[in-house]
Amino acid sequence: MRSAFCQRGVAAVEVVRAGLPAVFEVEVKYRIADPVVLTVALERRGIALGQPVQQDDQAYAEARWVFGMPKVGYAFARLRTEADRHLFTIKRPQANELACVAHETEAEAADRQGMHNALLAMGYYPTVRIVKSRRTAHVGDASLFVDDVVGLGPFPGAGTDGVRPPVGHGHPGGAGRVRD
Repeated sequence: MRSAFCQRGVAAVEVVRAGLPAVFEVEVKYRIADPVVLTVALERRGIALGQPVQQDDQAYAEARWVFGMPKVGYAFARLRTEADRHLFTIKRPQANELACVAHETEAEAADRQGMHNALLAMGYYPTVRIVKSRRTAHVGDASLFVDDVVGLGPFPGAGTDGVRPPVGHGHPGGAGRVRD
């Protein structure tokens, strides 16, 4: 779906997790210079970010995809380690690259190195590694977060916590398309 961040900072993703119904997530990220100003502004509105959670993401691409090519039609994988838990995700962009609409399937992996080796054996190659600390607050069905990305700095964002997509909005069950 995206290497580190979507080109425009916006992602719309249909997410399928083992044993759960599909949901539609929308996420927007920004780059800021001073996260303290943001934290104070949120606190003034009664919104407190939680404790930092470390995330270590390794992204992978199919061997037939190279940087610079459109991402639609190719599958991308991610291994995320968070608090000794390893999540394996496959993302397949389904709309134009700027919309960053993708089908995403996520499952827990018992062994990160074993999953890495399996991805290599299936013809994937590592692309980018993102190590970050995420602080999150929840407001209704939305989440607000600040990712402090190693080597890049803070990126606040907002997203849905997963809602059922309406029919006709660019997901497999609908007839519509996603528009910018």
